[in-house]
Amino acid sequence: MELELVLDIVLVGATSHHGLGFNRAFLFLINDAGSYLEGKVAVGPAHAEEAHRVWSEILGRQMTLKEMLYSYTRQQENVDSYVNELVRQIRIPLQGSENILTNVVTACKPFNIVDAAAHPLVPRELIETLHCNAFAVVPLVSREKVLGVLWADNAITQKPIEDRDVERLRIFSNNASLAIENSNLYQNIQEKVVELNRAYQELQENKDRLIRTEKLAAVGEMSAMVAHAIRNPLTAIGGFARRLFKNEYTNSAINKYLKIIIEEIDRLEVLLNEILDFARPREPNLRTVCINELLENTLEMLAEEFTSRAITVLTQLAPDLPPVTVDSDQFKEVFLNMLRNAIDAMPAGGTLTAGTLVEDHWVKITFADTGVGISESDAEKIFHPFFTRKSQGSGLGLAMSNQIVAFHCGHITLRKGEASGATFDIYLPLP
Repeated sequence: MELELVLDIVLVGATSHHGLGFNRAFLFLINDAGSYLEGKVAVGPAHAEEAHRVWSEILGRQMTLKEMLYSYTRQQENVDSYVNELVRQIRIPLQGSENILTNVVTACKPFNIVDAAAHPLVPRELIETLHCNAFAVVPLVSREKVLGVLWADNAITQKPIEDRDVERLRIFSNNASLAIENSNLYQNIQEKVVELNRAYQELQENKDRLIRTEKLAAVGEMSAMVAHAIRNPLTAIGGFARRLFKNEYTNSAINKYLKIIIEEIDRLEVLLNEILDFARPREPNLRTVCINELLENTLEMLAEEFTSRAITVLTQLAPDLPPVTVDSDQFKEVFLNMLRNAIDAMPAGGTLTAGTLVEDHWVKITFADTGVGISESDAEKIFHPFFTRKSQGSGLGLAMSNQIVAFHCGHITLRKGEASGATFDIYLPLP
């Protein structure tokens, strides 16, 4: 079923003493566009000395035809390199080129060329390339379709080619053509199967993405409704708690409890804002931004926290990074989420590496930490809203970051760190 193997079998059959017994055989196939006849593969010795050595070895070992085919295909890269180099030099347009090979294709009949130098259809370049003045050429035809041309000659022994040899070659070429076409059909089917599998995979991914999007939309809408319902009474409770706290009760226990209430209300208000931002994101305010500058500014905002947490920050910023079109405020939020996650992942300190580079048609922004890492089971869920392993946190940071990056036609990937920890890569398309 493999085309290359089929072509080898065809040529070995044409040249083997078990088969048709020609000295050399060359195979030309019409390209997929049907515009050229191209030399594909050849079998045969380079000169008389090589022929004597190879043929003596075959006769001495008394190989069967099957053994010859097996032996040849196993050593394919090491044999017949000279004739293969010759045949691959030949590429003839089927239109506007009148010569013996194109004539075989158009007339769909064999030719026995006894004196190539004197024949009007044989160009001198062809004789000089293949070093042969007498040869037989037959069309490769399957189901009334011409696939190419099979050339056979006796350039080494100079044995004349008789008409009965050409007829045997023609009959052989008919069977060879069927084998070649079956191989082509098989390969086409294989390609279609691969395409169908790819299409099915994409369909499955799109289906999963749609389900996930619908779930997120439902969760977001419900969250927004709940957040709005909670916000008003929470604001009232917070206002009264702050007013009571300002009255400076002499009872220190009451002041302590009021302070805790106010702190927890502040935390809930931040959570409600995050939920509302995620559920109903605002349209990005796009402008051309230098990502390196934005990243350095964001790192500067957390400089004191890095120091207090014993975290060493390394930057590997591409010097000539092209600008990208993003909402700088939204991406500052994305960077802050990434950096805070890295800080939380290194409670005992560590190293945080932030880098940028151009990869293909993307600007790639990398955050790598040496922290506790992320388990494989969690890796599939980290971008889901409300998923978190932290004792405190909304579980919306990465979900919001992923949402913002997606709005900018980019994507985020997670990979395991080289030694430990986790590495997040943000990809943004170049303009």
